[in-house]
Amino acid sequence: MRHILELHPAFVKLDRSLVTGLESDEARQAMIVGLCHFALATRCRLIAEGIETENELTALKLFKVELGQATCSVDPFRSVTPALPARDGDARSG
Repeated sequence: MRHILELHPAFVKLDRSLVTGLESDEARQAMIVGLCHFALATRCRLIAEGIETENELTALKLFKVELGQATCSVDPFRSVTPALPARDGDARSG
């Protein structure tokens, strides 16, 4: 976590271990809600790794996770919103 705070990344990947069973696990849901709040406050974007089921995909969409990597026939985030524009002087913009 310290590295995320120090690096100010444009993207943060949600590990597969957070995605598995998300739809029925309140602890995973709470963790993702917190990371979504962090992403919004710091203008980074979350990428969910290893989406395997439609239920996981649906849960991630409900939490407003915009990007994902699927490991099966799930078509993650068919309608992805455009990237946030870079702020002037933002270290991530280049």
